[in-house]
Amino acid sequence: MKATIFGAGNIGRGLVGYVLERAGYDLHFVDVNEHLVAALVEAGSYRVTTDAGESHTVQVAGAVSARDDDAVVAAVAGSDVIATAVGAAILPIVAEPIANGLLASTVSDVNVIACENMHPNSEVLGERVADKGGAEAGDRAGFPDVVVDRIIPGDPPAGEDIDLDLEVETHFEFLVESGPWRGPRPNTADLTFVDDLDPFRKRKLWLVNGLHAAAAWLGLQSGHEYIDQAVADPAISSKLEEMASTMVAVLAAQHPFMDKDDLANYARVSLSRFGNGAMPDPCARVARNPLVKLGPDERILASALAADDLGLDVLGHAAAICAALRLDGDTTEGAADLASAVAADGWSSLLAGFGVTADSKLMNTIRECIEMEETQTAAVSVEVAIKNPSGLHARPAAMVVEKAKTLDADISIQKGEKKANAKSIMSVLTLGASHGDVIHITADGPDAQTAVDFITDLMNQTEEES
Repeated sequence: MKATIFGAGNIGRGLVGYVLERAGYDLHFVDVNEHLVAALVEAGSYRVTTDAGESHTVQVAGAVSARDDDAVVAAVAGSDVIATAVGAAILPIVAEPIANGLLASTVSDVNVIACENMHPNSEVLGERVADKGGAEAGDRAGFPDVVVDRIIPGDPPAGEDIDLDLEVETHFEFLVESGPWRGPRPNTADLTFVDDLDPFRKRKLWLVNGLHAAAAWLGLQSGHEYIDQAVADPAISSKLEEMASTMVAVLAAQHPFMDKDDLANYARVSLSRFGNGAMPDPCARVARNPLVKLGPDERILASALAADDLGLDVLGHAAAICAALRLDGDTTEGAADLASAVAADGWSSLLAGFGVTADSKLMNTIRECIEMEETQTAAVSVEVAIKNPSGLHARPAAMVVEKAKTLDADISIQKGEKKANAKSIMSVLTLGASHGDVIHITADGPDAQTAVDFITDLMNQTEEES
């Protein structure tokens, strides 16, 4: 049996390839990164190591460049399973070579699975394949939707110096919709076939993706760099637990076959996974694209709207949404899009467009959260010419970060176009602020003045004083 995977990044290798190779498929990859393709061909394998110390060597039968149309079509044409791990936005692009490969295929039972964080996923890909290759291409394969889940920190390989090996969490989930699957099912416990995927998709979207995004947004708001640090913060963990409890109640009400205790345990496991310090995951990575993640059918608002309809507590959800609205567009990918949308119509109009009614408990709770934050904060800003001979490097940078983490304030330092979070040592050091440079210090929160005074005094120290 042969499987071809579009996308050899972390999820493609660390989950999709890992599962399919263990299920007995000869593994072939397609990727636009030609350095990555060459590395896979040369190595012929890569190692996946879990946080429990278990290691599995994944054998790679082949890899081709996505730019080599003939090679891609040939790979698809000989495959029993075609999978994607490229991101939802790329599905229309990969649909054409998949359609052409299916039209050339002589394999009797073919299945195409889109391992993307969207719903429906494979069904949508099937529609795109039919658009590109006609009904015949669409009829050549089954397109069962899937739900996949595994935390794999870090960025996909880039450049010529590529390490194919991965460190992943032990936990993973790979659910497949039974009905559209064609032919025999793979003989593996790694794949779970279910008749109705939607309740499980919602469970994962809310109790994994939703809590993960909330932890990232709240973490950044409190100055944490990594998800495990955010989850360990009592003020944040209490909000996440409130969210989880509400989500569990909604899921149990909507899907009575789901045991409430099992759902609560699923949520606890999710929060435990996020708190795994052995798998450090940057808040900035998880917080990306908040405007999309705040959509009405997405991980936060879908559960909040349903909870509101049932009269359940939405305080945890409101806190997460408030944190998302405060994200820094300069440091969080996609946050500028959310800020622009809010600037155009106001946050309440934006949320109203997503289905939050003006007089609802949810809207009022979000409003109270925002008003409370506004009354508790006082922004302070100052411009300083650095007199400290060490500038904002080494010991002074460490002192700034150490102090900032003890203060209840959002603190930023800007030099020219570069802006740094004062609670992140890497962020501060990337400013490259030296003796004689001018920096802008801005703090927002109850301890704002204390923060500005401390950094200003440190930057004004002379050689004798420092």
